[in-house]
Amino acid sequence: KCLPAHLWDAVFPFSSDMSEKSKQKCWDKFTSGKLQIICATDAAGMGCSIPDVKYSVIFGLLSSLSVIIQ
Repeated sequence: KCLPAHLWDAVFPFSSDMSEKSKQKCWDKFTSGKLQIICATDAAGMGCSIPDVKYSVIFGLLSSLSVIIQ
């Protein structure tokens, strides 16, 4: 409801409380280029390596420096 209709398929949430199926769907869309933006908690950075990411925006305070490094 907050996004304009033309962005509904370009933006997707990602957090640790999502089902594994939903998280996998998000990653598959993002790595294939169908998804442009992920709004995520620090759970998205755990053990992932995605090439060609231009920007990573951190909003708010993080629990530790290691969260940024991941």
